[in-house]
Amino acid sequence: MTTVPTVVPNPRVDTLVDRAPDGARLRLTTYSGVIGYGPPPIGSVLGAPAFTGGPIGSWTGAMYLPDSLPYRLTELGDATLAPQFSLIGVNEHAYLDQGAVRFAPDPRGGDTAWIEMTFTITARVGARFGYQVTAAVAASAVELPQS
Repeated sequence: MTTVPTVVPNPRVDTLVDRAPDGARLRLTTYSGVIGYGPPPIGSVLGAPAFTGGPIGSWTGAMYLPDSLPYRLTELGDATLAPQFSLIGVNEHAYLDQGAVRFAPDPRGGDTAWIEMTFTITARVGARFGYQVTAAVAASAVELPQS
């Protein structure tokens, strides 16, 4: 049986920025959270997670950020994404390779895109990784809900 990672987001941080010299408004959104590979640690020892020796597994795939804002594809011309991945806790060796992010078109069609992470994990079941993705887009690229 394949272990599929889970993504648990932290609160999102949104900032509006006026960019000099042209005065264009940017929206900087920072997403962060934990990628869990298998069940959580069984407890803690001296404040650090205590991991059991689960089997070594591997998973390659893509998943949308669970708290991604909806973005307008037609307004993402100068948009940038900056990902960071980190190791939080493992038992022995763990690898998170080929970590990348992109604006992926909504599979239902239309002009909407969501942020998608792709990566490969090779680790003992129970490993935890951190992620942080910062999106810099034109303020008009974010589809805000209608009130």
